[in-house]
Amino acid sequence: MAATLPDLLEALAGVFLEPGAPGWDPGPFLDLPWVPGDLRADLGAMEPGPGLAVAYAGLFLAARDRAPLRLELSALRAGRLRDEELLAALDVPYRAAGLLPRGGLAPDHLSALLGLLAALLRGAQDPAQERLARLLLDDHLEPLVTHVVEGLALPGTPPFFAAGGRALSGTLGLVRRLLG
Repeated sequence: MAATLPDLLEALAGVFLEPGAPGWDPGPFLDLPWVPGDLRADLGAMEPGPGLAVAYAGLFLAARDRAPLRLELSALRAGRLRDEELLAALDVPYRAAGLLPRGGLAPDHLSALLGLLAALLRGAQDPAQERLARLLLDDHLEPLVTHVVEGLALPGTPPFFAAGGRALSGTLGLVRRLLG
């Protein structure tokens, strides 16, 4: 059976977890005949290799030659690990989707937000969930994904994560078109 857009979002959510963490899964991204060719090429380029944990740490935890890319929206917006106002705003879509953030993740972590968007899209036949998906995309995911994708496009980014950034951007473009 072909994967759906929510399936692809969940798979990409796994890519942005620390390698080896529960739920981490770098693919493969198979059976996606509906995906445009450029996005399919980026997904195909996401071949995990040796040293992926070190590359992850160098990008997202303790970069040497640049500031680490933050995967939490609180860190991006407020400059701290927890922005209580932001986290309170995320409580509504999480409750509507009947979800808790992935184990151990902050509710505003990129992987948690991608999983939440996937759940909301699965319930998008409900106008309230579709509205929440749009709000999540506009208010939370777009700024965080823009930050991450721009950082992953810099020279020296390991190919797996550079392709992951392009795939993430392309996938959110598909979501935006779906939601109108």
